[in-house]
Amino acid sequence: MRRLFRFLLLTALAVYMTFYLSGPKISAQQSIAIAQNTAANLKIIENRFLALTSALDWRNIGFNDEPGAAVWILTLVTQIQTQQQKFTVGNDRRNQVETSLDQDEAQVRPSPKETAGTTPTAVPTPTRVTIDKVLVVHVQLGNVRTGPGMNYDIIGKVQEGDRLVDVVDESGGWYRFCCVDGDRLGWLHSSLVTAYQTGGGPPAHLNADPYYQKYLDAGGIPILAPESVSDEELRRTQATLLGMVADRPDLLDLLASQNTRILLYDRDKGGLAQLPEFADYSDSNVSGLFGETSYGGAVAAPAMTTYHCNEILIHEIAHALDYAIQIQEWEAFREPEFKQARNRAFLSAKEAGLWAGSYASTISDEYWAEMVVHWLRPDLFRTQFGLHDLSEYDGKAARLVEQYLGNPTLPDFCKTRQFAIRGRVLDDRGNPLPEVWVTLSAWRSRGDGFTPLRRYPDVVAKRTGLDGRFWIVEAVDPGLMEAAEFFTLGIWRGAPAEWSSVCSIAGIASNNNTVVKYLGQERRIEVTGQDLSGYTITVPTGFDWSPVMECR
Repeated sequence: MRRLFRFLLLTALAVYMTFYLSGPKISAQQSIAIAQNTAANLKIIENRFLALTSALDWRNIGFNDEPGAAVWILTLVTQIQTQQQKFTVGNDRRNQVETSLDQDEAQVRPSPKETAGTTPTAVPTPTRVTIDKVLVVHVQLGNVRTGPGMNYDIIGKVQEGDRLVDVVDESGGWYRFCCVDGDRLGWLHSSLVTAYQTGGGPPAHLNADPYYQKYLDAGGIPILAPESVSDEELRRTQATLLGMVADRPDLLDLLASQNTRILLYDRDKGGLAQLPEFADYSDSNVSGLFGETSYGGAVAAPAMTTYHCNEILIHEIAHALDYAIQIQEWEAFREPEFKQARNRAFLSAKEAGLWAGSYASTISDEYWAEMVVHWLRPDLFRTQFGLHDLSEYDGKAARLVEQYLGNPTLPDFCKTRQFAIRGRVLDDRGNPLPEVWVTLSAWRSRGDGFTPLRRYPDVVAKRTGLDGRFWIVEAVDPGLMEAAEFFTLGIWRGAPAEWSSVCSIAGIASNNNTVVKYLGQERRIEVTGQDLSGYTITVPTGFDWSPVMECR
């Protein structure tokens, strides 16, 4: 194996020196720099090839989502090409007359008036209101100045590939953005960057399918959507992503470097398969995913037309962060500590009987994504589980999320409004019925009928006590509160179905307090957001307790 490594290293070195010797003449100082770069890069290459056996072992035991040898080989080729390009650019620069100016700032020479005067005073800081543009630096190095002119002081640098999303002003071919060295604003000339309009169509460099008519940048991650998705939904998606990585901006940068995108589709016009990247996806029960495409990873989720906090999106972004953490560890030549910790927490929860029957109990990566949702929405967790937060139910999961994501907070539109609904379940002789589950569902008109607004796993159910009483504390998203036309009370007996509690519903409370099997005779509870009480549900003798719907 060592012979193979040495052969590959010598081959790489031969290709490397071919590029070097075939290039133009360079100085002794540049030769020293090249030698240093060569040693450093060959060390990196050697380490990656030596790690190849570990990667093969991972694949043999079933962990087939680790980066493969093909990625490392591609990295090797890319590094060699990058070095060769640097040598060429470096020698071309020696022929330039003005080496003191940035590459493209040479096109913006100071006028006589500018050079004759003293250094101008920096432009005052305006109120921070961003304009609808994102800047991507396309030169190797660019100057950031205190004002919109070549005679202003240089206060910082930008590098090729930098994405500047907080652009606050535009004046005479210059852009002002945040931030340089903390919270300081600076100016860049337009020749140093490519400017993309946000909220409009996708920029040309994305080569996006015509299906996508809307675009918004989120820290270097493109958000794409069809025309039927509202601009507000793109902005909410942006805020959700940036909130989730508030304590881990490095993960956002890594995902951006991997050409990750967020794809939204209109759930009123179909499912996931309407996205061009996943047109062949046949599982109609899946609403979102994080998957590979021809350009990189893609987070796919429906636009939330009925409530504002997109938990499907949060779940799929969590998968993307899972991927980013593992790539980060691999690039640093570390053991897969995150995956091992995630697997241990998952197995521990399984052994303790936690999350039984829920999506979190299926496999470890789904467990992680669901734990991120529960961690980020403690108000909803309190409602569903009656506990303060995730740490009270699954302490290892809470510590895992906090260790790798910190303590981010979601935007205000994800904060729920709570209210309670109280009542009793009786038989037709007025006796209390204990051990009966009651659930509250939200509905709105759709065509000639009605559609539920809560995702099945979100529906909250409570079991009656010995006196037949129930007390449901409901947490409602602000958007759902706006969209819902009425609530209904449903009941069932026994354990909930494996998929979700709503799949177990055997009947719906009607206006005369009895239980009916089908929607259309239901009691419609007004949507006010206030506490509700005094609701009675009467179950007739011989009632059929079989579920009224099939969810899977």
